[in-house]
Amino acid sequence: MICAGAIVLSIITGAVAQLVISPPVANVNINGHTYTNSMLQSNPAGWLAGVANDVGAVTALYPQGRFSPRVPLTANLTMYVSTGGSDAANCLVGQPCLTLQRPFDLLRDRYDMAGYTVIVQVADGSYSRGISLYGKFVGQTRADSLRLTGNVATPGAVLISDARVPVTSDDFESGVGADIRIANGAGLQMEGFKLASAFRGMWATNGGELNFRNIDFGTCNNAHISADGNARIEAFGNYTISGNVPASGGQAHWALYAGGTGKMGTSGIGAFTVTLVGNPTLAYFAYLQSLSLLHFGSTVTFSGTAIGTKYYVESNSVINTSGAGSSYLPGTAAGSVVLGGVYR
Repeated sequence: MICAGAIVLSIITGAVAQLVISPPVANVNINGHTYTNSMLQSNPAGWLAGVANDVGAVTALYPQGRFSPRVPLTANLTMYVSTGGSDAANCLVGQPCLTLQRPFDLLRDRYDMAGYTVIVQVADGSYSRGISLYGKFVGQTRADSLRLTGNVATPGAVLISDARVPVTSDDFESGVGADIRIANGAGLQMEGFKLASAFRGMWATNGGELNFRNIDFGTCNNAHISADGNARIEAFGNYTISGNVPASGGQAHWALYAGGTGKMGTSGIGAFTVTLVGNPTLAYFAYLQSLSLLHFGSTVTFSGTAIGTKYYVESNSVINTSGAGSSYLPGTAAGSVVLGGVYR
């Protein structure tokens, strides 16, 4: 008899030698195969080799970190990003990551938010890539339970500036040139950043939801804020426009398409101000097409001026200024309403 831990191997002598492993082992199901106790008893070496082979096959299907069980949160969690960090770190206290995307990837792959709030805290500095999120995270209950926070007092101290220009459909799908891209039902709240990009500062698409305040919009070559595909973006506090949106095509500070929704100062949010610095040039302050909506609460005010057209609204889209009138939005040229659009 040979004893090894809790497993006892007995060799029964007689006409036929038999290896007995005790206690019996429960069935192991892996990679579509079942390894039974009787298989182990009759062919231990084959049993072990089969299990090892299937473990290797399954592990090879997954990037590192995705095969481990998720860790359910039991309290709110803060993760950290710094220009002096490393993406080999875990983004926790004292071990900041380097890129803005990394903590969201770790959260997606390793955690269950379990109804708690996760804050990604970003240190001062310049970041050449932003984030692209697809779908809600496991255990995320609301858009504002996932937060990206920079320098709330001085947003310009944390710059996100993606200089890439999207060309292919894959570029657009992956968010190339967009500092913040929220897609396929993903939800995020952010504050304390300056955004400048070769394409869009903020982009919500396909049901994504993005809430923001204390953002400084620098120069973006397509739009500062854009929503389409029944996505929604809402400003819920003061923000600044210090950069341009070139005066061509449908480029705008707010660009909404295909059922995209923009809100400012609605849903019970208190009064706040949009400050325009240095007379920025905006092709349009607001440009809406195809059943889109931009709704301003009655307590939203503007400080400063912009060069460009106030608004363009078409295809049964609506700009609702809560009765503020046609001169309400910043701009040096009057707005226009065509093809069933509504401005009120």
